[in-house]
This record gives sequence, C-alpha cells and structure tokens, in this order.
Amino acid sequence: EEVQVVSVNYSAEFGRAAGGLINIITKSGSNELHGQGLFLYRPNGAAARPALSRTKPDQEWKNLTGTLGGPIKKNRVFFFGQYEWNPLLLPRAVTISPANAQALGLPASELADVPFGEEFHTALGKVSFDLNAKNRGFIRYSRFTNDSPFNGGGGLTIASRSLTFTDRMNGGAGQLTELLNEFRFGINRRYELREQQNNPRPTDAFINITGIANIGNNLGANNSSIETSTQLVDNLTWTKGRHTLKAGLDFQNTSFNQVRGFNRTF
Repeated sequence: EEVQVVSVNYSAEFGRAAGGLINIITKSGSNELHGQGLFLYRPNGAAARPALSRTKPDQEWKNLTGTLGGPIKKNRVFFFGQYEWNPLLLPRAVTISPANAQALGLPASELADVPFGEEFHTALGKVSFDLNAKNRGFIRYSRFTNDSPFNGGGGLTIASRSLTFTDRMNGGAGQLTELLNEFRFGINRRYELREQQNNPRPTDAFINITGIANIGNNLGANNSSIETSTQLVDNLTWTKGRHTLKAGLDFQNTSFNQVRGFNRTF
C-alpha cells in the first residue's frame, strides 16, 4: 500500500540505521470486497535478440499475481490476501567442442542445452482488527519459495555438474496498537539448499581443464543454511500540551547456521 524511504530525521526507535530507513506498509481489507489481478506472458517469439549477441536465447517468461481483501465482520475484522507466481525458463548452451567431448568420453546428454530456470511463488495473508476506538492491530503471514534447477551449467561446464537450488522463507508478524502503546512481534525463517544434480559420491571430485571443459562431481558443492530472525518492539508515547515523550524497547535475535561439504577439485 505504501513504501516510505526516510534518510534523515527519523524516530529514535530506528536509530540503529546507519543510512536510510525503508518502511513498507502492506494493504488491509475493508468493509467492501476488492481485488485485482494481472497475467503477463512473453513467449520467446516476441522477444528481441540481445544486443551484440549472435543468437537469441530460448527464454520464456510469465507472471501471474492477484490480491483480494474484504470484511470478516463489518467495521471490526478484515482479511487481505496476495499471491504471485513467476516462472522463468532460460536454457544455457554447452560449448565444449565435439573433439574435446569425444576425447573425454562425454555422452550426448552432457552436451545438450542446460535447462536452467527458476519458479517463484509468493503468498501473503493478513487479518486486521479494530477492537474499539483505542485498540487495533493485525496478524500477518507470508511465504516465499524458489525452485531453480541446473544452476551453474552451460558454457564449458557439463549439465550434471549443475546445482539444484531450493529456497524457502516463512515470515510472521503481529501488531497491537493502543491509544498510547504500540507492540510488534515478528519472526522470519529462511532455508536454502544447494545440491549437485548428479548425486555425487564422497570420493568424487570436480575436474577443471582450463579452456577445455569442467567435468566431474563434488559432494562439497552441496550445502544448506537456515537463517532465523526474531524481533520484539514496544513503544510508549506520552503527549502533554506541546510536549511529546516516546520511550520503548527493541530486541532482535538472528541466527545463521550453515552446513557445507569438503570441496574436492582437481
């Protein structure tokens, strides 16, 4: 609904920011049912050849998004939902020469175009409530997923050496605002996983032959990470005449855990 970018004179509660402050306000439902939708499709035949490129990549792009909001209980409780689907397909050519491929004994499956792509899904659900004239708030949940196979393949790198990238993020937030007090709580958790396409064995290794080909498998290319951030904020505002006093607390904890294999490269 609104994006605020503030570079100076922002409230003391944001004093940890060394540069600017970006505040994003999500939409909320109302007493009337409202929604919108969009679908965009660009087939490869409608795309131009990139500048200075001899060939045009076989790239296809789609985007589907929509929102819907309305009342659960008139004047008291409202809902809002949002969803977006964004797949991208961009194959990458393998440029290992036929003579080098034959010398290395590479099968045709390793020399075909690498079917790189990404598929994003983003969803958000929000329930807002007005308890009375002095108390209002919301509860919000969001989820983001990205599935991206065959990362890193193409050029002098064979298809089976590509990585499958999986990205999952879940977020939740809540806010309760009284006449003089504001309480917010949020938690976000992101999980990432990278795995080599060819299920390597512990004894396998990458083999890089400069200017010729990059082949082999490597268990060390597999890695995963989990990042979790939790934040609690409470602000109290007191106003008397021409004077306003604001005090509060802000607690945030972020943990990041990563697991990686041993890299084996020859």
